[in-house]
Amino acid sequence: MASSLLSQISEDFLKCQICHDTFKRPKVLSCLHTFCLQCLKSYLKKNPRVSIKTFLCPLCRQETATPPTGADGLKDNFFVSNLLEALSTLKTFKVKGFVACGGCSRSASSRCMECEDFLCVHCHGVHAKLKVTRDHTVLSIRELSSEGGSAQIRAYTKATLCPVHEGETMRFYCETCQKPICRDCTVLDHSKPDHKYVYFKDALSSRKDEIQDLLTSCRGMVEGLEETKERLESEEGELRETKEGTLKDIEEWVAGLVLDTQRKKEELKDQVETIYNEQLKELSAAKSRVEMTLNDIDSGCGFSEKVLDIGTDFEILSMRNEMAARLSDLTKMERPKVDQNRSGLIKFRPYGGIGELVKLGVGELDSRTVGELVVKFGGWGPQQGQFKHPGGVAVSSAGHIIVADTGNHRIQVFDSRGVFLRAFGFYGSADDAFSHPHDVAMTTDDRILVTDKGNKLVKLFTLEGKLIGKIGTGNLKEPTGVAVYKHGGVAVTDTRDVKTFTRTGVMSATCTSDDPGYSHYLCTDDEGRCSKCSL
Repeated sequence: MASSLLSQISEDFLKCQICHDTFKRPKVLSCLHTFCLQCLKSYLKKNPRVSIKTFLCPLCRQETATPPTGADGLKDNFFVSNLLEALSTLKTFKVKGFVACGGCSRSASSRCMECEDFLCVHCHGVHAKLKVTRDHTVLSIRELSSEGGSAQIRAYTKATLCPVHEGETMRFYCETCQKPICRDCTVLDHSKPDHKYVYFKDALSSRKDEIQDLLTSCRGMVEGLEETKERLESEEGELRETKEGTLKDIEEWVAGLVLDTQRKKEELKDQVETIYNEQLKELSAAKSRVEMTLNDIDSGCGFSEKVLDIGTDFEILSMRNEMAARLSDLTKMERPKVDQNRSGLIKFRPYGGIGELVKLGVGELDSRTVGELVVKFGGWGPQQGQFKHPGGVAVSSAGHIIVADTGNHRIQVFDSRGVFLRAFGFYGSADDAFSHPHDVAMTTDDRILVTDKGNKLVKLFTLEGKLIGKIGTGNLKEPTGVAVYKHGGVAVTDTRDVKTFTRTGVMSATCTSDDPGYSHYLCTDDEGRCSKCSL
């Protein structure tokens, strides 16, 4: 004879998640999470608020407006309060099997739904004869304990009294203020024509449809989020597999090395664990964001569905604003951002043979995606770290990034992360000045070569910006690109020509192209060949 109401409502639904006990004076927040009044008071005292006007939900961290009177001013959750009362009655029937008569303490056989008193056979007879009670609805214990008993109890839930007008029950709904009101309210505080009010039953239909539509929208988000969660879990498994495969590759490679490479092997294993943990952390964080969103939707929708399924007219209307607001927020919630092209897996790349490994080490780990942006810096302007028409870029052996800031007539130096270190040069014709520096290149001994286009020179500087030499005096017209050969020689593009100089600055050859385009940049290879870019 288990009640359908008992089967629909779990014990956790009626327990405060702060004190983990049955709700006492339940209060509902804007996120639809409910807590005991006293628990919320203690929570607000112990935890810092987002601001004077709001505080965070202890469960989902959503903001709720703080009433002027504090936790006391939060909305009472009549739905939960009435459920607790109904379930208490049902459990009494189911567990004890005996209920005392409220009048004489004999075994009760029925209950008056209006008086909310249990009655024995004798007291029932008296109750039925009294003028004030003879029209009351009285149900037998058998009826209340049956499958439909919960519906009977819920149908006769005690009317809720108006918090403003003592003794008056709330039976109207003010559509202007969107709140339940009593008869006195319709005359004193919500009178026509300024306010429009209707009976609960007349207001229920459209409000219930509104909540149902929002529920459908929220539930519609679940499938996509579940698919994302499954993909993240699949990637997590793939990452775990590649981790194990990579560790195996390292073990096989290290097996052929001499004892002095064991230290490097352990370093690489540590790196694998670090990269794995970092990527696993990213995947777990992404999955947590998706799960949190799913939990928010499930919590809001679950609560609203229970209210719509088994809530009374008054309870639905009482909770309408909060449910609509929460469900509306959920439908507008930005989906957690998840990289759709995630492919950064861990790979082990050995350097070469045993002899080379003794010199170079065991190998290196690569977990980055091909074409992945490593660093970005700069911006338009004349300030340090800003550029106007940046030209050539070069990198020193220590990782310093050197940029020809053509429009600002200077050279800027950054570290490998793009942090500004220094700048040198200014507009002019002096030795340490520039006129539209176009390109830069690093020499074999880490010096900076700059094509000073306007001054028709190639200048040589230290990394600190000290001028130490010039190349091409009298031999260049409009030098643009510059590159360095493996043996230390220098190649320079000059209009349509490519001119080469020895490492001491003496011009050694000129190559004129049939290409009518204007030569800009060039590069060299280990075979001593030179390739240029023409526009």
